[in-house]
Amino acid sequence: MENIKVELVKERLKMKKIKLFGSMELILPLILVVLISSFFMKRALDSFLFDDQSPFCDY
Repeated sequence: MENIKVELVKERLKMKKIKLFGSMELILPLILVVLISSFFMKRALDSFLFDDQSPFCDY
């Protein structure tokens, strides 16, 4: 009976690890996409705002 309880606890811990790594597998690419897109968005906005040769900008 003790062996069954020990195996059940081990199985639960294994399932928790699987769930944790499964959620990390979804979260990490999402963070990566957000970081990359924000980097390119900042570069695009900086080039749009600061490379403008309009008469309203006196840099």
